[in-house]
Amino acid sequence: MNVEPLCKGAKESDFPPTPKDVEVFARQRGFADPLGFAKYFTDYYTLSNWCQSNGKPMRNWRQVVMTWELTSKQRDFSPRKKKLMRQMTEEEYEKTLRE
Repeated sequence: MNVEPLCKGAKESDFPPTPKDVEVFARQRGFADPLGFAKYFTDYYTLSNWCQSNGKPMRNWRQVVMTWELTSKQRDFSPRKKKLMRQMTEEEYEKTLRE
């Protein structure tokens, strides 16, 4: 199996969490869709080899989850929203939820 290396400078102790690890933590934090968030979060950081936007290796994924929680205000990570968002603006999507 060919696995991409972690971000340059990452140590073995910084090994990335599994989607299940993230799901459990997101559930503890009260996320509306912990399973959807876990999939989105792990996919996002797997694509960047677990590097942060500044190019440094992620040191504490739980802290990053909490930062996402604060900045996203409990985004809806469900597949339904993702599909709809490809077809409409955020405002139009929010209107469909109110109807």
